[in-house]
Amino acid sequence: MAEQSNSSKSSCRHHRRHRKSSRKRKLRNGVLIATIAVGILTVLGLKLIGRGKAHQAEIVQRSYPVRVISVTDGDTFVGLSDGGDTLTYTVYGIEAPEIDQPQGYEARKYLYNMILQRRVEVTPKGGTAPEGLRVIATTRDNDDVADLMLRSGYAWYRNDSLSELRYIRAQRFAQEEGIGIWSSPDHIAPWEWRKRHAKE
Repeated sequence: MAEQSNSSKSSCRHHRRHRKSSRKRKLRNGVLIATIAVGILTVLGLKLIGRGKAHQAEIVQRSYPVRVISVTDGDTFVGLSDGGDTLTYTVYGIEAPEIDQPQGYEARKYLYNMILQRRVEVTPKGGTAPEGLRVIATTRDNDDVADLMLRSGYAWYRNDSLSELRYIRAQRFAQEEGIGIWSSPDHIAPWEWRKRHAKE
């Protein structure tokens, strides 16, 4: 009986040890799996962060500063980038009078006084125009050049794609005030002016 009792106790101890070692194994396996999962998630997270940073850099690269070295007319200027590239830019969303039509010289002078020899931020917008790369241009004071030209009455708003409410409002303000091109009832849009003079 004593032998059976000892044998039974020994067997119980053996089972308990087996269960403990089995639990330890499961625990180790669980920790190992969790560690691997965390490692995978960390790598994926870093990749996503890297992609996010690359995307942010891409957005930043879309806009860049230039120093304005000449002004052609009321919506076109030449800018020198920090990399030394010289490019002609046309202001997105507007069209100023041609130099040889009424208010053409005044429009050029207004833009000239606003941006010549100053740094402006340019953001390419909708490809190129015949005059140059179409851009949103922003002054050092964070003013939108198109908005200022419209508000001063020295440009027409051109709806190239979607309606820009701020530009519509700026033009309406100049019309109501009767300033710039809107000071004369005989004003004619530059695209109409070009058509008429192309026939001559």
